[in-house]
Amino acid sequence: MNFQGRISLPDNAGRLLDGVRTVLQFVLVVVIAMLLARIGWLLVAPSDAVSSLRVSPLPSPIQQVTRSSARGDLSLLMTTNPFVSSGRAPSAVPDAPETTLNLKLAAIFMSTDPAADSATIVTPDNRSQRFQPGDEIIPGTELVRVLGDRVIISRNGADETLMRGGRESGLSVIGDAGDLAEDPSTAEMQPTPLFEAGVSARTLLASLNPAADMSNGVVDAFVLQPRSNPAIMQRAGLQAGDRLIRINQKPVRDLDPAALAAELSSAQTVSVTVMRAGETQNLDIRFEER
Repeated sequence: MNFQGRISLPDNAGRLLDGVRTVLQFVLVVVIAMLLARIGWLLVAPSDAVSSLRVSPLPSPIQQVTRSSARGDLSLLMTTNPFVSSGRAPSAVPDAPETTLNLKLAAIFMSTDPAADSATIVTPDNRSQRFQPGDEIIPGTELVRVLGDRVIISRNGADETLMRGGRESGLSVIGDAGDLAEDPSTAEMQPTPLFEAGVSARTLLASLNPAADMSNGVVDAFVLQPRSNPAIMQRAGLQAGDRLIRINQKPVRDLDPAALAAELSSAQTVSVTVMRAGETQNLDIRFEER
């Protein structure tokens, strides 16, 4: 078969192509005309016809707060009290003695108005009641003033103090500090008695007959009895029947007989603790030689 490389078109195709070409040329002419008209308008138009550029201000940057800029007026601390939440000025606390009445201050209620202060007081008949300044608590006694930790009462015309914590608290608050000082003679500890054995530790051990007092298989103490010469034991401050429980602050339950002898001979002066007549006694024994 013989194929030709030519494409056959309809008979009216030439007229269609001519119409499309004409439309495109018309559109191109219209676009060029509009561009030329726009350029000409910009050249010959007055200046007011074109709006001017409006410059909008930029937002101001956030200023960094520094220590110096945030510093307040410190002089206010010299004239005002920042810790007082109300305008009530503090007043002087009257010097009134502690009351001896059988009253108990249970609660205190403070207000910005001194006349509105109140206190809950337990009367001698064990009744709790709330009183305000001017109220009679018991016959002959009325509430005069409410303070932060106490109240002032008037007893037959004389002011007295009723403390929040009772009479002991009142004495510690309004009493004289010199009167509360502890007597040095009572606070001073009694010194441990020192006994001169007059013999060596080995001689003292030879004169003793210690018997182990055991409980549940553990040595609680050594019961001391004289073996030969009771005078040696007495010069060392020991008595027959003493229960030896510590040597140099070491419990005897941790010491076997050999360690007990070594501990007793460890120094020229040895501290021992014995139980005598149900009381614990500390003794210092000084030997003649080590």
